[in-house]
Amino acid sequence: MYDINKQWIEVPCPRCNYIDLVQLIDIKCEKTIFCHNCKAEITLIDSGASVHKAIETVNDSIKQISNLLKNFGK
Repeated sequence: MYDINKQWIEVPCPRCNYIDLVQLIDIKCEKTIFCHNCKAEITLIDSGASVHKAIETVNDSIKQISNLLKNFGK
């Protein structure tokens, strides 16, 4: 089954605007990353747990669709 947690997204560095790639799970866990260009320390913040909620919603929807397709035609 597809895991949205592992989806890569682009995050611009606040110092140099270089585009770094992070996984949604990194934001959900509020990890600290380093810019690959200027080496700035970037703390990922999931404000209001919005990423966490979105991941759960999408994963639940994928599960429902998967169950619907399994039962389709029975």
